[in-house]
Amino acid sequence: MPRADYSVWYNKARWRHMAKAQLRKEPLCCMCSNNGRIVPATVADHVNPHRGNQNQFWFGKLQSLCASHHNTTKKADELRGFSTEIGIDGYPTDSNHPVYRGSVKRIARIQRTTYHIPDSNVQRLIPSYEYEEEED
Repeated sequence: MPRADYSVWYNKARWRHMAKAQLRKEPLCCMCSNNGRIVPATVADHVNPHRGNQNQFWFGKLQSLCASHHNTTKKADELRGFSTEIGIDGYPTDSNHPVYRGSVKRIARIQRTTYHIPDSNVQRLIPSYEYEEEED
């Protein structure tokens, strides 16, 4: 659907109410929080781009972002098709990252381990990867 067709949804009272509710629920930018920074969120963003799908627009999951992350990082990730974020294990956190394509095959097993960051209630998932060399 062309942007002109769905851009009117952002002007509806229903969207404004949903966006305000999201920012009240999560007042800090989730991307900044993941990096240990405390920055107020100013934008309610769709976690998965709706791309003109009305059901996804109205019922899709939202996240709170600062304008900087919404206008740069999130848009770049959507255009690129993957995130360039690197986890604490030194590997990209996004399974769509090109490092997981090609001669090294990622086994479809991600072990979810929860750990706590000191002095914080933040929990993160640490992906665990196993690699096999592809045989020719």
